[in-house]
Amino acid sequence: MDLIWQSAQAPSCFKNVRWSPDGTCALTALDDGSIDLYELRHEDQGAAEMPRLRLDHVCRRREPEVVYDYLWNPLMTSQDPATCFFCTTARDQPVHIWDAFSGQLRSSIGAYDNGDDLYACLSIGITPDGATLYGGVSNGVFVFDLERGSRDRRRWTVKDPDGGDFYGLVSCMAFDRASGHGDIVALGSYSGMVGVFDEKSSSHLLTMPSHRRGVTSVKFSPCGLYLWSGGRCEPDLLCWDVRYAQVPLHRLPRVVGNHQRIDFDLERTGRYVITGGQDGIVRAYDVMEAPVPPSTAPAPAYFQYRVGPGLYFSALGDSCNGVGLHPSLPLAVTTSGQRHFPVDDADTDEERVDDDDVVDSAIRLWSVHLDAQRPVPASSPDYTNA
Repeated sequence: MDLIWQSAQAPSCFKNVRWSPDGTCALTALDDGSIDLYELRHEDQGAAEMPRLRLDHVCRRREPEVVYDYLWNPLMTSQDPATCFFCTTARDQPVHIWDAFSGQLRSSIGAYDNGDDLYACLSIGITPDGATLYGGVSNGVFVFDLERGSRDRRRWTVKDPDGGDFYGLVSCMAFDRASGHGDIVALGSYSGMVGVFDEKSSSHLLTMPSHRRGVTSVKFSPCGLYLWSGGRCEPDLLCWDVRYAQVPLHRLPRVVGNHQRIDFDLERTGRYVITGGQDGIVRAYDVMEAPVPPSTAPAPAYFQYRVGPGLYFSALGDSCNGVGLHPSLPLAVTTSGQRHFPVDDADTDEERVDDDDVVDSAIRLWSVHLDAQRPVPASSPDYTNA
C-alpha cells in the first residue's frame, strides 16, 4: 500500500467508509452525527508530471443523533442523477434518503408499529435491484418499497416464536447478489449469531452461532457460496461455506479488543479479504492460502500495513475502523479513529486525554495492488471463490 492522499484531522472519529457503486465518490460518517461526502478527483501536478488522485470534500450533512448505519443506492451511477442518493439511519430518527448531488433531503422513511411508535433501525440494506429497503430492529426487519416509502411497509419477524435459534438486535445485513433479485439475505445480531433467510418465502435457511459477542459486519462472496462475518471483541474474521455451515471454513486474524465496529471488504473476485484493526494496521489475506479445518495453523497475511501516525513516528497509530476497495481501480480508502475518554488528573481539577493515546481521525486514499492472477498454491483447498 502506498499513501496517495490524506485529509486533515477531523473533530471526532470516523465511522467506516463506503465507495459509491460507480467509484466516483466515498461516503463516511463521524461520531458527532455528521455525514461527509467526498468525490474522487485528479489533482493537476503540471504538464511535466502525472496527475495525482485525491478525495475532495463536497458535502456535509448532520443527523440530530449518532449515526447507526449508512449506505449507497446499489444502482447509483453519476450519469443518472435520479439514482444518486444514499440512506442514513440514526438514533431516534427515521431512515433519511439524501440526494448525493445537492445534499438535500429527498424523503424520510419511518419504521412505525401499529401504535405509531417509531423504531430506529440499527442497520439498513437495499436489495440489489434497488427496489426494497430493509431496516433491522429487535428480532425483526422492516421492509419498505422505496417508491412508496413509509406508506408501504411491513415488519418481518425473524425470531421463531417456537424457540428458534436466531434472535436479538439485527445489527448488520448483506444480500446475496448471485441469487438474482436479493431474496437471500444474511443478518447479523448483537446476540452473536448470523442467520441466512429467504425473504420471499420468509423462511429461515440456516444459522451460524458464530461469535461470542455481537456481530458487526457480514458480507457474501461474489459467488454467493461463502459468507464472511466479523464481530465485537472478536480476534478473527470468520468465513462460512453456506453449503455446510457447521464450523467456519476460515479464520483470518485481526485485532479487535472492544465494541468498536471494525469493518472489512472483499476484492471484487472474492479472492482477497482486507480488514482494519484497532492496532491501526490494515491486513489483507489471500483466501486461497487460508487453512481449512481441522488445521489450526494461522492464516498467512498477504500484506499488512500501518495507517495513521505510526507510518511516520514510533508510536502506534489509532484504530483503523474502516477500509474499502475501489470497485474498479487499484485503490483503497481507510478511515481511522476511536473514542478517547478523558482521564482525571490527580494534580489538577482538569480532565485530559491520556498522553499514551495517539489520536488520529482521518480519511486516507491508498494505491493497493491485489494480484487476482497470482498462482494458487498447490496445497490450497479444492474450491474456487472466483
